[in-house]
Amino acid sequence: MRQKQIQRLRRLIPVILAVCMMTVTAQTAFGWTHTVNHFDQNPNDFTCGYADTVPCLYWPVPNHVSAMLNALYDPSLTNIGPAHYNFFNGTLSNSLGYWNAVQGVFNPIISNCNFTGCVDPVHYTSADLGSFVWATTDISDFGAVQFTNGQYYAILNSTTTTFNTEVSWNNSLQYNQLQADARKVATHETGHVEALGHTGHVAVMHTGAENFYTPQADDINAMQSIYTGFIPA
Repeated sequence: MRQKQIQRLRRLIPVILAVCMMTVTAQTAFGWTHTVNHFDQNPNDFTCGYADTVPCLYWPVPNHVSAMLNALYDPSLTNIGPAHYNFFNGTLSNSLGYWNAVQGVFNPIISNCNFTGCVDPVHYTSADLGSFVWATTDISDFGAVQFTNGQYYAILNSTTTTFNTEVSWNNSLQYNQLQADARKVATHETGHVEALGHTGHVAVMHTGAENFYTPQADDINAMQSIYTGFIPA
């Protein structure tokens, strides 16, 4: 009799586990944002929001669903810097597409709203930033933040990415103090919009000059680590 009970219990274990898994996946998922990561040192070592302690900065979305963001391009980016570079030539749209195309993650999906229906857009613009910076993304502009149930919640919107008008932008992977590849910098700054920080690894989120302009293994590792579609552990 006892042997039959054991066998019955063994048959039930997979069912019990399946029910438990369904219970977990039914929870609300949150994107995990951070301003500076250290994936070059430790894939689990990063700051969360503006602090390296809880509460972290999240934005709520349904389980296994990506947040949707609008991007608004300033007309000044059609003719910027001494080289009269046009960021509308595909540079900006490609920078969004590279991150949108990363597989196996639930990162925010960004699309150009073309001045119509632009609700709280990420604003890509230009300004004179001096001689020692190619571009900036103002993390402090991330949407309205509220503190609820022991966590900070926010939507990544209304932030501003600014490209330096003093820089001679190019598509030739040439860099110096006042020269940079627009494609690499645009993809890098869009990575910040996606809430990625800097890394010391060979990656598009590295701050220095690189001979590529698309997300690399370290960038994808970061995305896969934080945008799992589940509540972060």
